[in-house]
Amino acid sequence: LVMTTTQSEASGAAWVMHDIGVHLVEDVARFFRYTTPGTVGVERAEFDGARRRLADAGYTLLPDADACWNAFVRRRSAYADGLNLLARFLAVPPAQWIGDRSEIRH
Repeated sequence: LVMTTTQSEASGAAWVMHDIGVHLVEDVARFFRYTTPGTVGVERAEFDGARRRLADAGYTLLPDADACWNAFVRRRSAYADGLNLLARFLAVPPAQWIGDRSEIRH
């Protein structure tokens, strides 16, 4: 979110975390032999709400919200499905922005 939405100097750490995280999710998906369709798993309204919260927290936002959304979709779709499948496999309770937010039955 920081990488695609803000003019923050802190985005360098986000880029490193993103690249390492995507690589991890790809490796886990390959190990378990599952494929992912590459969906974003977050609605545009949720993204816009997060953008507002970043602005309220004092971040300087990039001006074009549509371009930010498109960049966010490209970045997040690289790992969102794989992360969601891993969470299901490990029976991790759904959380905001993890994708499948349905309840896990015990």
